[in-house]
Amino acid sequence: MNESPTGQATTGQPTTGTAAPPRRGRQTVADMLRSLAVVGVAVAALVLLLPRPAEPLRQPVDVAGAVEVARTAGLDVAVPAVPEDWRPNDARYRERGPAEVPTFHVGYVTGSGEYAGLEVTDAATPQWLEATTARGTEVGTQVVTGRTWSERLSEDGRRRSLVLDDGPRTTVVTGTATMDELVLLAGLVG
Repeated sequence: MNESPTGQATTGQPTTGTAAPPRRGRQTVADMLRSLAVVGVAVAALVLLLPRPAEPLRQPVDVAGAVEVARTAGLDVAVPAVPEDWRPNDARYRERGPAEVPTFHVGYVTGSGEYAGLEVTDAATPQWLEATTARGTEVGTQVVTGRTWSERLSEDGRRRSLVLDDGPRTTVVTGTATMDELVLLAGLVG
């Protein structure tokens, strides 16, 4: 006879009369599914009960701050006095903007819910113009407040741009906004 680690005597013979443990594979999967269902109900209850804001939260956009940074860098720009129903969604000055050209940018969601953007630089290159107009090709001109702007249309036809090359400074008004909205923005900055 041998002694087990618990101090009991064993004969080395297999014991008889004891049943093998039940197979738990199916029970384990069923238990897991029940647990997932309970967690799912709890998550759904939280989602339904927690209040949500009516509109998505937006970070305030500091257009005046971006203008000040651009002026400090030597680029003459101003805050456009856009209509009250236009909301700025981005404003910045980047030393390495599109095509690595220093660029002031401000974007708006217009009253029609479309996008109108303003890009200004005093170091425009053909690559910069291509990048800011979505590879727009010239389709005509627009006279805005007595100045002639080149009108461009992007390859996919979704984006229009107005371009004013005014000596060292180039201004692009671009977006999916209506042409009237783009002309309005061009009149405010050109």
